[in-house]
Amino acid sequence: MKGHSYDDFLSAIERQGYYEIKNPRVYKPGTNIIEQVEGIFRINQWSK
Repeated sequence: MKGHSYDDFLSAIERQGYYEIKNPRVYKPGTNIIEQVEGIFRINQWSK
């Protein structure tokens, strides 16, 4: 499984205006369930 680092986010946002994640695995809060979600998520802003 590929991780996403803070530097990856910043460099991609600076380079192309967004960071794209395809079909992420999403953890359900309060459970031990991880589900595969279909779709493309674009993050265009990231702040500490």
